[in-house]
Amino acid sequence: MRHHRAHPLRVRVAVVLGVLVLMAVLVADVAGTPSSSPARAAAASCALPPGAFSITVCGNKFVNQAGETVVLRGVNTEGTQYDCAQAGAGFFDDTTISGTNFTTEIAVMKAWGINVVRVNLNEECWLGINGVPATTSALGMNGYDAYANEMGSYVDALNAAGIYAEIDLHLNAPGSELIADPGNDDFQNPLPESNSDLFWKSVGAYFADNHAVIFGVFNEPFPPNAAVSGDTATGWNCDLNGCTVPDYTDSSDYSQIPSTTYAGEGMRQMIDDIRSVNTTAPLLVGGPDFAGDLDQWLSTFYPGGVSIDPDNKLAASVHIYFPNRNSPCSLSTNVATACPGTAEGALSNDGILQVAAVTPVEIDELGDFGCSAQSLTPFLASVDAANDAGSVDIGYEGWAWTTSACDPNLITSYATGQPSAMGIAEYCALYLQGLNDGSLATCSGTPVTTTTTTTGSTPPTTISTGHHGYWLVGSDGGVFTFGSAQFYGSTGALRLQRPVVGISPTNDDGGYWLVASDGGIFSFGDANFFGSLPGEGFAPAGSSNGKQLNAPIVGLVPSVDGNGYFMVGADGGVFTFGDAKFEGSCPGIGGCAGTAVAVMSDATGNGYWVVTASGDVYSFGDATYYGGPGPQSVPVTSAVRSADGRGYMILFANGTVDSYGDAPKLGGPVGLGTATDPTTAIVATSDGQGYWVATAKGAIYAYGDAPSDGSLTGLHLNGSIIAGTGW
Repeated sequence: MRHHRAHPLRVRVAVVLGVLVLMAVLVADVAGTPSSSPARAAAASCALPPGAFSITVCGNKFVNQAGETVVLRGVNTEGTQYDCAQAGAGFFDDTTISGTNFTTEIAVMKAWGINVVRVNLNEECWLGINGVPATTSALGMNGYDAYANEMGSYVDALNAAGIYAEIDLHLNAPGSELIADPGNDDFQNPLPESNSDLFWKSVGAYFADNHAVIFGVFNEPFPPNAAVSGDTATGWNCDLNGCTVPDYTDSSDYSQIPSTTYAGEGMRQMIDDIRSVNTTAPLLVGGPDFAGDLDQWLSTFYPGGVSIDPDNKLAASVHIYFPNRNSPCSLSTNVATACPGTAEGALSNDGILQVAAVTPVEIDELGDFGCSAQSLTPFLASVDAANDAGSVDIGYEGWAWTTSACDPNLITSYATGQPSAMGIAEYCALYLQGLNDGSLATCSGTPVTTTTTTTGSTPPTTISTGHHGYWLVGSDGGVFTFGSAQFYGSTGALRLQRPVVGISPTNDDGGYWLVASDGGIFSFGDANFFGSLPGEGFAPAGSSNGKQLNAPIVGLVPSVDGNGYFMVGADGGVFTFGDAKFEGSCPGIGGCAGTAVAVMSDATGNGYWVVTASGDVYSFGDATYYGGPGPQSVPVTSAVRSADGRGYMILFANGTVDSYGDAPKLGGPVGLGTATDPTTAIVATSDGQGYWVATAKGAIYAYGDAPSDGSLTGLHLNGSIIAGTGW
């Protein structure tokens, strides 16, 4: 999920070797236990937890009430962290759940072989504060609200089925702000705060008699801010002890650091809060970079080889997302070399194994943003092999138990639990460990691929014969498909350095490129990478690294044969990659009037147009000038070429569409674009006889022969719609 930065490798040999020797003595496996079993006998010297079904930490293993090692393999719930803050939304995304009847979901999870579920919570819904709906905050006779009792019932049902629950503080907000309320983007925040103290004292007390739960202390720390902190000594200190951090509640872009701040509290304070009311639950804590770093985990949470948890039940949380470099610990698909080291030098590339030699490691978010099993399959095999060797205890919980297309989603049906194209990797890993019967998929050593449905947050795909399809993209890089356009991946869940500003498909429509405002390129499907501006040493204005761009990138278009692409900056500067031919730019002609908003290539590949917000069109190379609106009081937001390249359409923020050359003149949603919801994207049909217009909040209007294939209205968008493209 996070950007990866290369670091020189250096190992603290003395500390790690000493710990390895100690742990080898403490947690040697009992001979004769089958390696494929999820439970192996642990050292008898550890005190066993109370209860018929329970879990605790013993050395570097989780153990159950019988003293057997437990390797946690499971999934994340979806909806429990945000539905509760929206009136009428309920508590779960899973449509098979009715009230406190969880029978269908749990039966399907058992069929998978799942033994742990991460229950992601919203602190405000639990506490019933800051204006959460009455259906959530109505107090019961025992003093807990409807949400708390529902989550308690869910955990009880999981435990009754032999499934452990990791209870995670997933979303929080300072003061009186409501997070996950309708109409706001509501990004997660960098650190806990004073409301979190109340949350953990309440949650810890609520589950004080339940010894089958694990507490995820805080979902994804990212101090001191999301855009630039990375992995630093300051970041680790803030993670541990707290610091002042930006307030991302109601933010729409992680790369834009909010000016408002709050007093963030560290993991040490959360541990103290929990231990004041609950001394038995194992605790999972993560490092900075959105729980993506482990390199200073030992020196931070086990200084001198001693846990900062007074009850010595601390385990490591890490989040890993593929493809490579989407998380700091996705360096490779082998767990032994997955985590990069740092200049500070705490750990080397086998960081997961080094931490796992001291304490259990739980990968409590694991997925692939291309929704492919390609990377996950070998990675999970390497995790299972490391566990089967007997010296470590590394668990994993896939993101997420949802049917929403490429959330990422593990399943395609709540009712059956059919694995998705990505989910097949985890499902088959469980099968190969002998934990399920393979009834939902054939897992005879080589996982098969299933078809992912498109339900939930991504609009349903409706094939429109003769008109093909189109994609819309948000500023967070979330991609939405319509018609017969296929989903190949997105950056919607990544923490981007700069927002995404454009999308363009490949010639065969088997993939697409996304471009960010710093000129960074993200390739999906069969889109080839031909280079990017950061790769050429360019950095946004104001950065001290490399050559600086004079203006941010605002758009991208491929070359005619698809073996290259053009980028255009807000100053009209044009950058070419692959076989895209440079034919001139605004700075080269003394500047263009207004800020550039789009670039369009002509049909020959020897020219292009640059369109500015002020309504001027500039042609370069052999691109023919067909006219333009000229200076207008309403800004231009987008433009698209006609199907044959002999004209173009220009879109204004208020919904006006002007057509030039042979582009169809079909009108637009005039007056429907507003200051808070401007029209931002226009996409032409493949035959050139129609087009779609979209607003920033996802309203879509069809003209000419463009079919109505759905809308994003009413969905919770993490980033405003800023561009579209079709075929």
